[in-house]
Amino acid sequence: MSYARLVKLAEARAALEADATIRARKEAEKKARGNGDDDETAAKKGEDAAINAVVDPRAQPNFTDPNARIMKTADGSFHYAYNVQAIVD
Repeated sequence: MSYARLVKLAEARAALEADATIRARKEAEKKARGNGDDDETAAKKGEDAAINAVVDPRAQPNFTDPNARIMKTADGSFHYAYNVQAIVD
């Protein structure tokens, strides 16, 4: 395996780990605030969740376009697609 490919894979793994950490922190803080915890307790629970975050084994980065996600289509197949949101002024 070439060195450039190993570097690219290491970057993808780091991005997946960072995403899992951020997602775990946000979910734990949201749950703690929903339970009536104060901000300090919610932040502590979020930090604990971030430390123990685990990357979903099914997570797959798209090396070509990181904004695209795998989405299920109406016919039951899966395609890389975008979740488009438009803002009209």
